[in-house]
Amino acid sequence: MVCLSNDALIHLERGGLVRLGDSAGATVACLEGAVWITQDNDRRDIVLTGGDSYVVESSGLTVVCAIAGPASLTVGKPVVVEPVLVETLHEKAA
Repeated sequence: MVCLSNDALIHLERGGLVRLGDSAGATVACLEGAVWITQDNDRRDIVLTGGDSYVVESSGLTVVCAIAGPASLTVGKPVVVEPVLVETLHEKAA
């Protein structure tokens, strides 16, 4: 099994937020600024600054908020590709 990532670029103003539903396994990467991440049923506060990343553990709601001014981030949701498809794509490229 191979996992690929399809990243979405998001720009938030200070206090702006994005809600991620059922995002377990997604990678949140802070490119600029600072963001705060909170997840359903998780007491931890996760803070990322430029260059930091975090893999979401919760399958419930995850909220990402820009906390110290504007922030840019990517959210990459893993995509599972079955081995047969990978082999077929590899054969076509050869």
